Amino acid sequence: MNNQQLRTQFISQRPDPMEGSEWEHLFYTLISDYAGLSRFQFVQQLNDETPVEVVHQVQIALQRLMDHEPIQYILGYTQFLDLTINVGPGVLIPRPETEEWVSMLISSESNSADDETIKVLEVGTGSGCIALSIKHHLAGAEVTALDLSLEALKIARGNAGKLGLNCEFLQMDFTKASPSGTFDVLVSNPPYVRRSEAQWMRPNVLEHEPDLALFVPDDDALLFYRHLAVKGRKLLNPGGRIYLEINEYLSVEVSELFEDQGYEQVQVHNDLFGKPRCLTAMF
Repeated sequence: MNNQQLRTQFISQRPDPMEGSEWEHLFYTLISDYAGLSRFQFVQQLNDETPVEVVHQVQIALQRLMDHEPIQYILGYTQFLDLTINVGPGVLIPRPETEEWVSMLISSESNSADDETIKVLEVGTGSGCIALSIKHHLAGAEVTALDLSLEALKIARGNAGKLGLNCEFLQMDFTKASPSGTFDVLVSNPPYVRRSEAQWMRPNVLEHEPDLALFVPDDDALLFYRHLAVKGRKLLNPGGRIYLEINEYLSVEVSELFEDQGYEQVQVHNDLFGKPRCLTAMF
């Protein structure tokens, strides 16, 4: 089989709901990883024989994609800001919207980090992408990250070791316990999708990404924000800052919750799609 035939075979299997350009992008992402070829290089070599191993890898990946498995799980990694982060079915795949507000956090906190050590607590670290990005860019920061899932912590610790970044990862149910000490920054991308919203989500998310990291009950949608707001009062030093990802449909409710708990400078920031996505506040 040559490269042209492999591409034709892959493209012909495109699921109906998916845009052709998106499916083609997946193909070239696989080619880049498996064959080490850019799109331009591949197109220049359409008549060349495809190595048997590459054909086999692409065909296996094709079947997994047809089963709605995210390409990040198939490859075993994804990019988050300027870090390559290993991911698997036990952790949520980082989104571009999250990269955006984490970039804002890093920029906002960089002045503090230049003058003194800042202590950062992340609740619900998953793959560790947020905690590790903070540590990477704010080298003097002391970063502690919590997660309930032992599987997620294994992946996060593996990422820290691979990247040579020193963060403390702790197994903890934040709804039932709190870490010791106080912090200057509290960060979280908690579960915030209501079960009733699942009907609008893609199969690759519903069938493969962990429910634990996604969903909250419809009748208690502010569950994690309530714990963050209340416990943050004890965990944060005076002048401490909060950065949270939020449900676009609940920005008003989350803002009121933090205002009622006495936080100041409560602000909601829109993401790159113009949707409310991040809440910041000061204690």
